[in-house]
Amino acid sequence: MLYDMAGVDIADDVMIGPNVNIITSGHPLELSKRRAHVEAKPIAIEKNVWIAAGATILGGVIVGENSVVAAGAVVTKDVPPEQLGGNCIFKKFDLAQLADGCRVSRFVTKKMIFG
Repeated sequence: MLYDMAGVDIADDVMIGPNVNIITSGHPLELSKRRAHVEAKPIAIEKNVWIAAGATILGGVIVGENSVVAAGAVVTKDVPPEQLGGNCIFKKFDLAQLADGCRVSRFVTKKMIFG
């Protein structure tokens, strides 16, 4: 689902899995403003990014070039280039190690990445 009130920039060669949510807006946490205001911030998804199934990317986030967003992740902070991001935990990854059967899950740990 794409819910855009502030702009979404998706670069070339981005892969987006099923049930991904890209949401630029939300409501303030303060109770008195919650129903009266909507806050919106743009999202930028750079070149060669893979967003796996069920991930949610919230407003104000930049997903860096060649990065992977883990399945089911909720991304509230920028994902640096060439990083594996899952619930705001980022790890440098090596494609050869990932291809060797390492598992990506909602909470990314060093053991999951490097075996």
